[in-house]
Amino acid sequence: MTDSKLISATVLSPNFTADRKLNGVQYEVDTITPHCTAGSKDSTCVQVANVFSSKARQASCNYAIGGDGAICLVVHEKDRSWCSGGLTADQMKKLRGNYETGSMNDYHAITVEIASDTSGNTVNAAAIESFIALSIDIMERYGKNRAVFIYTSDNNGEAMVNYKPQPNEMKFTWHRWFAQKACPGKYIMDHMQYIIDKINEHFEKAEQVNEDQTAVTSDTTDAAENSGTSELKYKTGDLVYFIGGSQFGSANASNPAGEVKASLAKITQTYNGKHPYHCRRVNSQGEFIVGGIYGWTDEANLTT
Repeated sequence: MTDSKLISATVLSPNFTADRKLNGVQYEVDTITPHCTAGSKDSTCVQVANVFSSKARQASCNYAIGGDGAICLVVHEKDRSWCSGGLTADQMKKLRGNYETGSMNDYHAITVEIASDTSGNTVNAAAIESFIALSIDIMERYGKNRAVFIYTSDNNGEAMVNYKPQPNEMKFTWHRWFAQKACPGKYIMDHMQYIIDKINEHFEKAEQVNEDQTAVTSDTTDAAENSGTSELKYKTGDLVYFIGGSQFGSANASNPAGEVKASLAKITQTYNGKHPYHCRRVNSQGEFIVGGIYGWTDEANLTT
């Protein structure tokens, strides 16, 4: 696989595993993992990349994003970076449950270090937008059109780490799930839904254009059906009551990512798919709170 053309610099690290191979098995990319540097949010991408230029560091990433949004290639995408390690398999099983380590995550993940401050791990807006653009670029090159991220109240990442993406999906993971670390930090965590929404918005617009073009050229199919614009009962921003049930990693996922208890919720996104409503738990004032629904669900699970 080729590397991103969005890069403006290259500082290759000597720390990587060639061809994403382990015991003769070559892993395919289906994950993107953002990290925070906990240094300075104004660091350049080259300054971030230089941290991984020594073999003694024993760490690396695929890309580094500076505070101004510039991107540096650090480890080729065809190779596995050394970025998300931490807990051993036995520690993960004891602390988190029986699922993969951060080292295994990196065999099928593109890892991205983003310049951030130590205090609060604040990230510049330009860097966030650059990460969104890079994620879209990666997904397009790997034939993916749906970003998947599920947040759970215990924040241990079990739902997301265990999630098996559909062929069109790219899942997103956090370093903190594999190590006793704060990474990717509060700022990126607080902006994660924005990131996922912007990525999916890009692909949904592209899908809409394709569907609209099909509707225009079709002589045998109703245009409204082809354009995918059938009216939904609820719209983005509506406050609803989630009665409890399954949540999904994407609007067209075949298998649920988990079962969630009832709560108030806000619709953060809609899409004409199998599970048309992306919902997030809120309190009585309509403010987002952790726990509960944070994913796609069916109309049958919602009421007002």
